Amino acid sequence: IAKIPVVIIAALGSVMLPRVTKLLADSRDNEAKMYISKSMSIVMFISFGLAFEMAALASIFIPWFLGKGFENAISLFQILSFMIVFIGWGNVLRTQYMLPRGFDKLYTKSVIYGSLTNIILSFLFVKTLGVVGVAFASLLGEAIICVYSSIKMKDELRFCTLIKESSIYLYSSVVMFFVVMFSVKWMLDITESLFLILISAGILGMFSYLACTCFFERMTNRH
Repeated sequence: IAKIPVVIIAALGSVMLPRVTKLLADSRDNEAKMYISKSMSIVMFISFGLAFEMAALASIFIPWFLGKGFENAISLFQILSFMIVFIGWGNVLRTQYMLPRGFDKLYTKSVIYGSLTNIILSFLFVKTLGVVGVAFASLLGEAIICVYSSIKMKDELRFCTLIKESSIYLYSSVVMFFVVMFSVKWMLDITESLFLILISAGILGMFSYLACTCFFERMTNRH
């Protein structure tokens, strides 16, 4: 369930792939990198927003969607929600630059390293943390794929600029997370309808995320 929003991100990558491939084939590298930068900004905006809002709403969504008796799945859902950020970043790199540029082997290596990290950490964590440990291992496996690919591609793309732009969405999503958490706690004292709380808190979170993003972007542009 936590990976369902990845479909939106993958769709964006598929749409942009032909355009970027054509630009790279025509040696219009700067223009291609401009499109990649814009795509990364859009994907990170969506990814951070979805990840933090899903994590904040997990305590309401899981009981509403799965019913009572699945409370243990809340923490798993929260952990796996953050995979969206790493998958989003990696998807843009893979579909819009690595594959069109012919870095297939590099991508394969990153996947292998990520998978090995996942397997090893799952084996180590499952004894002490159980399924929560496996969830953490999956998250760290995706992080390894993302970080390894970024390090290897550091001379190809301006990652400092991409990270700086993405940090705005991180700050905004953290604010949104606490707004949603407090609103959920407040609404539980008013109504027992989990669906109503889910929708209301979700909309409130969306607007707070948009407002914070606009605020932080204006602050950044001033400096």
